[in-house]
Amino acid sequence: MSIAVSAVIHPSRLLRRARLLFCALLLACCFVVEPPLLALLLLAAATAGAAIPRGIVKPARIDISGVGHIRLTVYHHVDASRPVAGQPVRLLPGSTLWPALLLLRLGEEGGRVHWLAVLPDSATPDVRRRLALAARAIAVHG
Repeated sequence: MSIAVSAVIHPSRLLRRARLLFCALLLACCFVVEPPLLALLLLAAATAGAAIPRGIVKPARIDISGVGHIRLTVYHHVDASRPVAGQPVRLLPGSTLWPALLLLRLGEEGGRVHWLAVLPDSATPDVRRRLALAARAIAVHG
């Protein structure tokens, strides 16, 4: 059985909603706490969390060959369906490979580390399953 897989990973709407909910809860806590300094810190954290542009999370394509070589392409301004040459990366220790969440820690040769979150709404169930199997095989065999 080959571990080759090519997948486009879209930014997760669930993760975006969870971040907004967390910011709203921080904002609500501002009105409950007593010390004014703590309330200001919570207000600053809620504002900073909500102000971070959602464009930081970009669509990405991950290509895994049959022998375990990984290429990662992050699409900044390009349509994710068009093929673009990606960077060769390797799966680093510290990656999380759970059935409902893949948090892949991918390292480039130059030392730069990319985190790729694959949640249930980031890719189809079949793509997520194949990607999880390939990542587990690479983690086991190196």
